[in-house]
Amino acid sequence: MLLLVSQTHALQQACDLGLTAIVFGQHAQLVLWPDVLNSLGSNPQLCSRLTEFGISKVYCVDVGGHQASIPSNIETIALSNDGLQSLICEEKKVFSF
Repeated sequence: MLLLVSQTHALQQACDLGLTAIVFGQHAQLVLWPDVLNSLGSNPQLCSRLTEFGISKVYCVDVGGHQASIPSNIETIALSNDGLQSLICEEKKVFSF
């Protein structure tokens, strides 16, 4: 399951969906826009929940020059437009928030 999150107010909902998927045996990947990644970085409780359930990396859409920060316990992988298109094509389930 691929969760594309471009709106900071939808981060909690997207993470909840991803964690629920993991509980039911699916895998979830988060693709965050820089502002959303910063929001995640400022929420240590949510970061802890993600790592507790096995989400140890997130993708961040590269929007050119916009830097985002996140705690070191979650790996951040920069994702170009082509990389994003590839991820979307590889997944059977894609949700956008």
